[in-house]
Amino acid sequence: MKIKLTARDFKLFNALDGFGILSTSQVNRVVFNNINQRTVLRRLRKLEKYKLIKRTLSCRGGFSVWYLNNPGANKIGADPIIKSLN
Repeated sequence: MKIKLTARDFKLFNALDGFGILSTSQVNRVVFNNINQRTVLRRLRKLEKYKLIKRTLSCRGGFSVWYLNNPGANKIGADPIIKSLN
């Protein structure tokens, strides 16, 4: 099964490539222009399901942070900055 990538997905991949990691609220501000958080999370989880991005919990506050992994980085011709987070 394939996922159809949108221009906004590529904007997300580039933002994650540039910043390294972003929280869900930062992704919403930078990429999604402050739309409903549920919509943002739905798309992030779908991209995570297809292994284009990864999520981990922040050490402080317990909120999710997102980063680009190999398949996502390959979509924009970049190398993943973060190999993995514990």
